[in-house]
Amino acid sequence: MSASEPPKQRIRQRASTPRSKTGCITCKLRRLKCGEEKPGCVRCAKSGWKCDGYEHRSANSSSSSLLRTPSPGSYLYTPSSLDLNEQERRYFQTYIDKAPLSLYARGGDESSVFKQIMLQESNTNSCVRHAIVASGALIKSFDLDCKWAYMRRLSNVQNPHHEFALFQYQKAILELRTSIDALQSGTGARETLVSAITLAYFDFFADNGGFAIQHIHFGRKILATGRSSPLSTPFSSPQPAAGTIMDPSVTRLFMGVDIQAKFALGIDSECSYIAYVPSTNSNPLYPYQFANLDEARQFRQILVVDAYNSFLRSLGYHFTPVEEIPEEWISIREGFLQKIHLWFAAFNPLLRLYLVDSAAHPLTRPDAMRFEVTILLLRLSGMLQTPEAVYDDLTSHFEYLLGVCRDVVAYERANADYGMGIETFASEPRIIPALYLCATKCRIPSLRNEALSMLFAERRREGIWESILHGKVAQWLISLEADGEPGWGGYADFTSPTVGCDRRAWGETIQRELQSKRATVRCRQNRPAEQGGGWIERICVVEWV
Repeated sequence: MSASEPPKQRIRQRASTPRSKTGCITCKLRRLKCGEEKPGCVRCAKSGWKCDGYEHRSANSSSSSLLRTPSPGSYLYTPSSLDLNEQERRYFQTYIDKAPLSLYARGGDESSVFKQIMLQESNTNSCVRHAIVASGALIKSFDLDCKWAYMRRLSNVQNPHHEFALFQYQKAILELRTSIDALQSGTGARETLVSAITLAYFDFFADNGGFAIQHIHFGRKILATGRSSPLSTPFSSPQPAAGTIMDPSVTRLFMGVDIQAKFALGIDSECSYIAYVPSTNSNPLYPYQFANLDEARQFRQILVVDAYNSFLRSLGYHFTPVEEIPEEWISIREGFLQKIHLWFAAFNPLLRLYLVDSAAHPLTRPDAMRFEVTILLLRLSGMLQTPEAVYDDLTSHFEYLLGVCRDVVAYERANADYGMGIETFASEPRIIPALYLCATKCRIPSLRNEALSMLFAERRREGIWESILHGKVAQWLISLEADGEPGWGGYADFTSPTVGCDRRAWGETIQRELQSKRATVRCRQNRPAEQGGGWIERICVVEWV
């Protein structure tokens, strides 16, 4: 077809799958045909999903899709019981009905816990109440139907729903001041922290990343001191601040948000750090093979929580010369890496027992349980001043991540109206962190170029992660390593052989501006011995739309 010919319209036909009204809850939520076997259906067993039985809500209940699983207790909170006007109540109900769009919703996941805490807090916390209304309005502003993410045309960003969301956000900010006043007098720490988390999530959703980061910084101060004063413990100290006594579920929720920020934006030497929820203090004996997927999930949850807790506690040594890092912390890191390999060894044989369900989103299939653990492995491998060369022996893990990301992109393009001028948002990190890892830490040109291509292919936002921003940062880092000009001029050939250790860029930080799509990026780059060795700081300003 010549360039002058208009592209032919492709008519996409959706496969119609018959569904039983009396099937199990899991198949109904996944919009799949259920065989209705008792006590659990065969389809769930073959797909690796836990069959939740055959109890059903009344006919008056709104139907849910696979990714719109209600949080425990969400039906206990109704807009009619809150201090809201009729329009605000409608948007509040929209949030109850349509959030969160989580690929990992199982009743106890972070998204479900967050929703439950928000709804509970909305009874007494007017800041959270108006933030929920604002979130419901934003959901309405995303006008394209999609089961796994919020989608909208960029030409439709400014619409009445969006304007109302911003109006409610301003009301929430005004109400936050009341909580801050109470915080200064030594009360209201939990209320204010929940408000900060809620507003951060709204700003993620509203594409106000700079403001979301401000809420996260504020939350750190609350957890460390119980008030809004600055933190007193710098990164240079090996002992973190003890933290305010807080509801563990709220603290764990904030920990997840803070970890997102640290990996998405980098670790600044002037930031402070705190101890979060205590470790599970469990050292389970890994079996030769997990009995089922539920057991694998339980072991994975313990591993992930404890490992990231350890990561946060080790940040005091992030800028410490390697020879000065206590051997204890090196041993802790090695211990977690060993546990990860034990988890893989017990999990991989389990996959032979389950069929691949091509109708399910790739990140919900049994094999995708390895996805989060693989990202954890790569992150821990580079901790505590470990030389960047460590990633050269982990190529198979980068290939696995890219394979999953490839499947996700193909599945979503086949099942949604993706195209130019479309924006998607998910409240949880999905494939952008994996693609960014592959683009910045894997030095095999073909793999990192494929990761870059997927970052730039669509305008994705996943929590604090943005595909275009992180794609541009990765592109700049690659250009430095390829001996390109350290700026936004012409780039060197990205297909050159694997980068030598004496030219590698690392330790990048991204400082976003509050009200613009602009960020200052800093990194460290190793220098060859003939140039004096050591490292130098590189700085670049990134702009994106």
